[in-house]
Amino acid sequence: MCTNWKQSIEYFFINSTLPAIKLKDIIIQSITKLQQIGYIVIAFISYGAKFHECSIKRQQNRHIFFVNNQQIAYFIDPPHAIKINHNNCMRNNIKYNLKFILSRKYIKELYNIDKKNKYRLALKI
Repeated sequence: MCTNWKQSIEYFFINSTLPAIKLKDIIIQSITKLQQIGYIVIAFISYGAKFHECSIKRQQNRHIFFVNNQQIAYFIDPPHAIKINHNNCMRNNIKYNLKFILSRKYIKELYNIDKKNKYRLALKI
């Protein structure tokens, strides 16, 4: 992880969701093939949503898993992590210390007030 080298190995364009077990098989097979030709895979980056469902045994809920006894770190792609958090905020209320609740009603209210202003603060809500 000390170099700027990275390589995308697969993209899938599908018309529906990919079952989690199929995703697990694709990930393990891809990493195994890379290991067989001499590459050392140290990290796996995904958009995040399905990876948590795909039953790759992660170590104590940490973002590390093993393929052929080699430790691999797992990261969620930052833009997708932001999108996941945004969507979660729009669907659910957020509790802080079991007291403060941020309701999506307030987020919508902020957006409706802000969109009337010349200089906007909440462009991307």
